[in-house]
Amino acid sequence: MFTSERHEIIINKLKEDKKVKVKELSELFSVSEDCIRKDLRLLEKENRLKRTYGGAIPCETNKFVFRSVFERRNLDVATKERIAILAYDQIEVGDTIFLDVSTTNICLAKLIASGDKPCMVISNMFDILQILAGCPNVGILGTGGEVSKELNAFVGSMSVDVLSKYYFDKVFIGSTGIDFNTLYSTTFDVNDGVVKAKAVENAKKSYLVMESVKFDAIGTYKCISIEEVDYIISEAYPASTKIEALKKVGVQVLAEK
Repeated sequence: MFTSERHEIIINKLKEDKKVKVKELSELFSVSEDCIRKDLRLLEKENRLKRTYGGAIPCETNKFVFRSVFERRNLDVATKERIAILAYDQIEVGDTIFLDVSTTNICLAKLIASGDKPCMVISNMFDILQILAGCPNVGILGTGGEVSKELNAFVGSMSVDVLSKYYFDKVFIGSTGIDFNTLYSTTFDVNDGVVKAKAVENAKKSYLVMESVKFDAIGTYKCISIEEVDYIISEAYPASTKIEALKKVGVQVLAEK
């Protein structure tokens, strides 16, 4: 069988099954798994699929079009609220925490504002600072820095400089998705990404907060090695293969039972 023929069969299987696995394709074509991985790399370069851990998915299932915070904060709110409840359970009285640019963190900030856990919150996101501004039992600090109008937040080197002076008990970081080929959390904005990375670097415990669909999506900028993260909080668990991949680098997934 010619390589081009094998590629067309792979693409047709993707259309039918919405995913393919390296091992199954290796058995189907009676070729090595390395040969299949090479096929998938070539097809990805042609923008015909998106590689995932152990296989591939169609490109269209992986496209998270970048939207401004003003658009995203009204999407899938119920799911984000479920994740925020799980995240709030991790906060203890007296914690110093960082909430970065994340529409899920907006939901978490509302829980902190209405809750009974006095703490110190540092954030670079205007929405979060506004929510917590009137709370007598919550200390708040804005990072300052370059203003991103799309993210409604401070970003960039000045924000990083402020964060470098603080240690956090816990940080809650938004994610566009995880690249399971490299095991990196991703985002769409470089200046946002460097802030996320610095916060994780200075944290005792770090949490990614993300909807379960983002286990099958990635952004354009690799910002945090998953090995640096302690927990991923989501409303549902990913596929067992992804849970195992995360366990191997010491990351635990927290989700609804």
